[in-house]
Amino acid sequence: MTTTVEKTTTTRAIDRDRYYSLAQVGAFIGRSRYTIHRRVGAGVIPASKAGRAFIVKGSDVLEIIAQRA
Repeated sequence: MTTTVEKTTTTRAIDRDRYYSLAQVGAFIGRSRYTIHRRVGAGVIPASKAGRAFIVKGSDVLEIIAQRA
């Protein structure tokens, strides 16, 4: 279980204007890259395409973390 201190540290490490890979997003919220990919495909997590890869904006990652709290 994630403690408040760990959540605070994680959210501080996330830059709102930076884009993150699905693997990084998964590490931030404690899910696999495959789970994040499925949620992007279902439209649950907003993402953009960068070449062949999906990327997620930091502000969206912070919103996901806030919804899980």
